[in-house]
Amino acid sequence: MMYTTLLFDADNTLFDFDVAEASALRAVCKTLGVEMDRRVFNLYHHINKKCWADFEKGKLPQEEIQFTRFSRFLHRLESDADPIKIGDQYLDGLSKSKTLVDGTVEMLDRLQAMNYELVVITNGLKQVQRAHFEHTGLTHYFSEIIVSDEIGVSKPHKAFFDYTFQKIKQQDKSKVLIVGDGLSSDIKGGMKYGVDTLWFNKRGIELPKGFKPTYRMEKLEEIFGILQVA
Repeated sequence: MMYTTLLFDADNTLFDFDVAEASALRAVCKTLGVEMDRRVFNLYHHINKKCWADFEKGKLPQEEIQFTRFSRFLHRLESDADPIKIGDQYLDGLSKSKTLVDGTVEMLDRLQAMNYELVVITNGLKQVQRAHFEHTGLTHYFSEIIVSDEIGVSKPHKAFFDYTFQKIKQQDKSKVLIVGDGLSSDIKGGMKYGVDTLWFNKRGIELPKGFKPTYRMEKLEEIFGILQVA
C-alpha cells in the first residue's frame, strides 16, 4: 500500500466538536443568565475562530486563547462575570463530551486491522484532548497523540511537523497521509511540508481558493476507497 502512516486531526475529524461546543456553551450561558440563541452562539463562534486563527498565525500564544476569547465574549454580552471561571466551566463541559463523528470507531477498527500506524496531531488544549481520548476509549488505536499545547508549537508550522516525524515510525513523507478538516492547519500545513492530505469535508462546503488537498471525503468510510486507489 502507498501509505503506511495516517496522521489524524482530532476535533471534527474524530470527535464531533460542534456538538461538544454547543453543549458546553449552553451550560455557560445558563450560568450567565443568557439565552443561547443563534446570535449568542455565532458571537462566541466568531470570537473563538478569530483567536485560533491568530494562534495558528503566531499572533496569539496558546496559553492566552482561553482568557482572550472569554474576555471578548463577556465584554460583548456586557457581563461582569470572571472570564477565568467561565472559561474553566466551558473547558470542563467540553472535556466531558463523548460524541464522536459518525463512523469513527468502525473506521479505526478497520485501519488498525490493516496495520496502518495511526497518529493524532491536534492543536487542541491538552486538558480537553487528553480527557476526550480517555472518556471515549480511543487512546489504544494510536501510537502517538501529539497535542500542540504540550509541545509548544502548532499546526501548520513546520516545527510541529518536524516534531511529528521525529515521533512516528515512518520517515518517508510519501508514505504518510494527513487526514483532517482544518484547511489551514491540516491541508495547507501538509501542502507546505510536502505530505499528502485528505480533506474531511463533512459539511459539504466548497473548497476555497488556495487549498489543494490530495483527496477529499465527506464521510469517514470513504477513506477506504481512497486508500485502495492510492
